[in-house]
Amino acid sequence: MRFNDAIIGIILIVGAVAVYLYARTLPDIPGQEYGAAVFPMIVACGLGLCGAALTVSGARNWQGAAALAPWTAQPGPWIRAGAMLLAIFFYIFAGNALGFMITSTVSLFALFVLLGSRWWAALFIAVVVSLLIERSFGDLLLVPLPRGVLWI
Repeated sequence: MRFNDAIIGIILIVGAVAVYLYARTLPDIPGQEYGAAVFPMIVACGLGLCGAALTVSGARNWQGAAALAPWTAQPGPWIRAGAMLLAIFFYIFAGNALGFMITSTVSLFALFVLLGSRWWAALFIAVVVSLLIERSFGDLLLVPLPRGVLWI
């Protein structure tokens, strides 16, 4: 489904107003002229300007609020989207028991093969990417990733 830019622009403007109003409630930093609210308020203003530009562009080229994209009539994209959701649920439910390395490697391998990669390339990339993520987040950033059966 494709939404008109005017609809998305209005949603961005509403979100920008909400962020701006919430940012005004953030406390000031003692001894400084600006506080924690400055950066979110600047981002909200930029988001609001982008939303206004999208709204104007979408209003000029109005062809309805929403339209189905051609890919929605084919089963392949829906299967791939469902596989992505299954991979996320697999990680949520099996991640603690099996560990990050196993669940990540299995999920990535399955998704790469489903998207048309050769099995040997998919396996190599899945293992390398899982190792890089585990080392980056686990060792460098100290994010506690589930160890699972590999590190009992």
